[in-house]
This record gives sequence, structure tokens and C-alpha cells, in this order.
Amino acid sequence: IYDALVHPLDEFRDLNRLVKGLIGLSPGRGHSLRGRVVFMESHDTAASDRYGRVAAAVHNGGSFMPKQAGEQGGDAFQKAGEALPYPDASAVEANIFAARRAALGLVLVMTAPGVPMLLQGQEVCDSRPFKWPQGPGMDWERAEATHGQPAEWRQLCRDLISLRSGGAAGREVFGLHDASPGSLSPLQGDGVHVFHAHDGVLAYLRWTEAEDSRKTGILQPCLALVIVNLTHRLFESYHLGVPPSRSWKLALSTAGSATTCCTEVQVSQMRSAHGFPCSIHVALQ
Repeated sequence: IYDALVHPLDEFRDLNRLVKGLIGLSPGRGHSLRGRVVFMESHDTAASDRYGRVAAAVHNGGSFMPKQAGEQGGDAFQKAGEALPYPDASAVEANIFAARRAALGLVLVMTAPGVPMLLQGQEVCDSRPFKWPQGPGMDWERAEATHGQPAEWRQLCRDLISLRSGGAAGREVFGLHDASPGSLSPLQGDGVHVFHAHDGVLAYLRWTEAEDSRKTGILQPCLALVIVNLTHRLFESYHLGVPPSRSWKLALSTAGSATTCCTEVQVSQMRSAHGFPCSIHVALQ
């Protein structure tokens, strides 16, 4: 996730690594790797003398990232040493682009198979530096803020957690009515199908299988479609294939607001794409 989010140049963004990671997180029942912990920041990686917080790394640009295809990234601030001082947290907070890139990473973590993990402070986009092995301190002013970036990020985390766990937002969007296997959030299960990884745009379906689906062949009917635009470009009308359906509900947009929740996206029944008989057009920012 890290390089795909932080690298300033779209041509060096390797979606294949993301695809392999997503598929690898869903190895099937009984597999030793099932239920792996998924994160984009940890106390080992986000320290100021290592990779640094994602928003801070995006803010600093490409000073430490691979310059050629095949070249590996690395410990951002550790490699750069004094040539790349850790940025001021207030400057990072003022960088809307950096926050939005970090938000995309949050979406990937919370919609991937496995067990999502957030580092303390990540729920309010805290970019203050800390050094390993000490973890980040708690900024109570940010944690209790009622407006601005901290409050917006806290709400984003709440919405993503609710969608994943089948909370109020998840029940409304996915039409979940009880706790039976057929009423689980599609983001809780192992089902994942990445059907588009092109032009810097990643799209995949998520679903949860009922416990007896291996015997009956009946899958959880509710699907979640995740679309992530990792480029610097805006797409007014991006064309994507979808399974047979009449419409889709917009559950969450990192570029939108709460008023966009449950907005219907109409499906074209007459135009197939990406191996599906139907398709949609969506705006990607």
C-alpha cells in the first residue's frame, strides 16, 4: 500500500502489488495465512526515523521514493537522513492532498480481507513525529475536536468501521436485518474479486460466504464494490463493469460528504465490461 500511496508519479505506481496483496489476504478457509492483520501504519513503520506517517510522507513528495521502475522504496526518513527532515505537523495538516492520499490507504485497509489495524492517532490523521521503539502519544485536542480535519477523519473511520462490521451505516446500505450468516456485511468475509487494475484505478468486489455455502453453493447475495483512484487525475465518467443488477448504492466517498450516502448509481443493462454483463459510470476524484 505504502509505495502506491506515497510515490508522486503515477507511472511508478504498481497496482499489481496491490492486487497480489488483496488476493493473498483471502487464501481460503483453514489456510494458515487466513485472518492476517492488515495495516498501513504501525509503531514499527510510522516512526519519524523510519517510513513516517503516510500523510507526512506524501507531503514530503518524492525525495526518497524509487526513481526507476523495479527500484525498491524504503525507510523514507531513515534513508534520507538530514536531507529530508520530518515535516511540521501543522504543514502536513494543511496539505489536503496528503490527507486524501492517506484516506485512500484507510479505505484499502478497511475493505481488504483480513483483520484491519489502526495505529493510535491514525483515526484523526495525526502526523506528529515519534521515534521507535516508543509509540505515538495521544493528542487529546485532536481526539476531542468537533470540527476540521480531526473530526472529519474520525467520522471517516466510524463510517468505514460501521460498513465493515454491519453497524448502522452497514445495515442501511447493505440491507442487513439480523445477525444470521445471510445478513453479514460483505466486508466481513474472505470473498474478493479484483476485476480492474488499470489507469491507476483499482476496482474489486467483496462478499461474505454463508457458513454452509461450500456445501450448498449458495453465496452471500450482498456485494460491496470498492473503487480506488490512485492517480492525480479526475475522471468525470469512469466506465466499469458490474454483476447483473438494477442499481448500486453509494455507501461512502472520501471526496464526498455524508449527504452522498445511499445515493443510487444507475446500471446500464445493455453494455458489458470487464467480464460482467452490466456496467456503470462513476465520477472519480
